[in-house]
Amino acid sequence: MAKELKVGFVPLRKIDKLPYPKDVLVSQSYFDCSDTSKALETKESYINAGDRVLIVDEWVETGISMRCCMNLLQKLGCTIVGLATIGIDYRKETKDWIDNGFVTFIEKDM
Repeated sequence: MAKELKVGFVPLRKIDKLPYPKDVLVSQSYFDCSDTSKALETKESYINAGDRVLIVDEWVETGISMRCCMNLLQKLGCTIVGLATIGIDYRKETKDWIDNGFVTFIEKDM
């Protein structure tokens, strides 16, 4: 998608999945719906304060990991301009995003 739009791409991955030393990574922890501690990380030099970011993920169920992405990017000074996904569950955690048009999706409650 980023290549087609001719914009940058920044991977946010589960902890220990990016091939870089820990000292160049920044992470954000969260608890998933089963109350398991998890974290996402990215290379700090990929992000510049003031960047406008569209977060893209294939599936948003509870919105918990999406919220973690937003928190991590905002911590680095980014502005989140929206969310895009193939599928999203309509629930209390995602309701405002859907109702306010903050998220673009193909199918709701797949």
